[in-house]
Amino acid sequence: MRILNELTENADDFNVWPDYAKQAYELALKIAANPDSVIRKAGKKGLSAALNNMGVYNNLTGNRSAAHEMFMQSLKIREETGDDAALSETYHNLASLYFDLEEFDLAKSFFEKSAKLSEKLNDSLNLAVSRNYLGMIALRKKDNEKAKEYFQQSMKMFETTGDSLSRLKTMVNLGAILYQENKLDSALKLFNEAYKINIIHNDPIKSIILINIGRVYFKQGKTDAALKYAGDALTCAKSEGMPSEIASAEYLLSEIYNASGRYQDAYSHLMMYDSLKEVLSDENVQRVIVAERVKHDYEKKIAEEQLEQKRQREIAEQEINKQKIIIEAFVAGALLLALLIVVLIRNNRQQRKSRMELQQAYSDLKRTQQQLILQEKNASLAQFTAGIAHELKNPLNFVANFSLLSNELLQEMESASDAKEKEEIQQQLKGNLGIIRNHTERANKILSKMMQLGRSENLTRQPTNVNRICEDAIEMAYTNMVSSYPGFQCDIKKSYDNGIGEVMAVTQEISMVLLNLLNNAFFSTRQKSATTHGYKPLLSIQTKMKAESSLKQPAVEIIIHDNGTGISPAVKNKIFQPFFTTKSANEGSGLGLSLSSDIIKAHGGELTFSSVENEYAEFIILLPASV
Repeated sequence: MRILNELTENADDFNVWPDYAKQAYELALKIAANPDSVIRKAGKKGLSAALNNMGVYNNLTGNRSAAHEMFMQSLKIREETGDDAALSETYHNLASLYFDLEEFDLAKSFFEKSAKLSEKLNDSLNLAVSRNYLGMIALRKKDNEKAKEYFQQSMKMFETTGDSLSRLKTMVNLGAILYQENKLDSALKLFNEAYKINIIHNDPIKSIILINIGRVYFKQGKTDAALKYAGDALTCAKSEGMPSEIASAEYLLSEIYNASGRYQDAYSHLMMYDSLKEVLSDENVQRVIVAERVKHDYEKKIAEEQLEQKRQREIAEQEINKQKIIIEAFVAGALLLALLIVVLIRNNRQQRKSRMELQQAYSDLKRTQQQLILQEKNASLAQFTAGIAHELKNPLNFVANFSLLSNELLQEMESASDAKEKEEIQQQLKGNLGIIRNHTERANKILSKMMQLGRSENLTRQPTNVNRICEDAIEMAYTNMVSSYPGFQCDIKKSYDNGIGEVMAVTQEISMVLLNLLNNAFFSTRQKSATTHGYKPLLSIQTKMKAESSLKQPAVEIIIHDNGTGISPAVKNKIFQPFFTTKSANEGSGLGLSLSSDIIKAHGGELTFSSVENEYAEFIILLPASV
């Protein structure tokens, strides 16, 4: 077991980590079950080490949720066994995970715990790393003085331990603070020293150092030096394949060229920066944030049991209310029928007149209902169309700008006499055409999704990919929300079961239901963010196959969960009633959830929900796996 854990931590081939760690974990489980207390304790230590190693592997490969779970299990065992060195390691790994996920309060708490144990164990290297991270957290919280204090402490420790690579990274962090404080000579001295040290290590941080040196020279008015270092930074970042640093170098070059009056070059670099910024933004949208405070298992279990009991009571109360309504309706119907019979017997003419009036009233009611449904559908279509129009502006602006730039290049090529100059212009034209093509394809993709969602000529049931319409709907709903409320942000967590295949459904109708539920969820998180300090909006959407369900057959389940304002107990029994809404008159008609419920029922499914006010709301759609 110990050998396998050592192999995991020291293997040159990173891909063999999970295999060694899994073998160590399985052996540790057997050893931890031994009746001998000494052997059992050794098994627990090996188990915590294997869990920690699997957490490191999952974190480095981007599976943050699994990494968090492994680290928490390792932490629980190491707190029980009282191994300070191992406990400090797990504290540090958890803190690093929270730092990467920008959960800085949690990261700070665990780095401080790790640093405290490192001082106790005289582990200078880990103490230096922890203080360096605490400095970066203070820097992000704009506490420059505290950040400088931490960085200076860690620099001295790195120098003592001989870790020159970590020392140069801390020097760059400290130089960034001095740059912000306009202490340019001191900042430049640190950046130049870091650059000299990096020549030995050849670490990817080289491009960041070059960018910082270029910024200092630019701020000092030394344009030629700034241009040289910014260009070197761009070349270095491209060779290392670092998109964020490439974008920073492109932007710095555009600033320098603009200040020098070279507007054509400035514009070209600014366009490249905009293109990279858009790519980086798209990647950030897909990021799933999994770091949340984990409650104690026992407390969580009790809370879930209480919630389930509450839900069962509510279901029972709803059932009793339904029975009362049925009985009252039956009695009222019987009385009404008796009255009608008396009236019909006494006056045949009045019967004919009443029948005609009822038919007319029914026709008017049906026509009004159809108009209301059409208005609701048109309102939904208008909302996401506005969002799509806003989303289309970016690629269309790119097409227009690069077309204009290409036209100017053509005019330059006509007047150019040098063959080499013509060849350079031709290469720029090819690049421009590639950008135009990419953004045209992006606009085409957006329009295709809009046409698919808005198409109404085929309302028959057909094989429908549930995962795809969920993905399209959440993209449309989020775009619409950002367009309607500029500055709105919400983290989105997606979990799709790829094994569910297709279901028979009217695609447009199911899409309308999903859009309505997602719009409500985003609206709820926006309301809460306006009144709750420190709140982070989060919405999750999940699909999965259920072999057994309340539909008495296999079903596909779609779960939409948000941490918004939730649903008040006073209105839970009313939300599916036509015309009932808690929104203002210009924000909702009260038909959305009523129509959604009717559509799902027409497909042989059901729409249910659960909610705790000011905590969450969760809507669950069940659709028959086969119709």
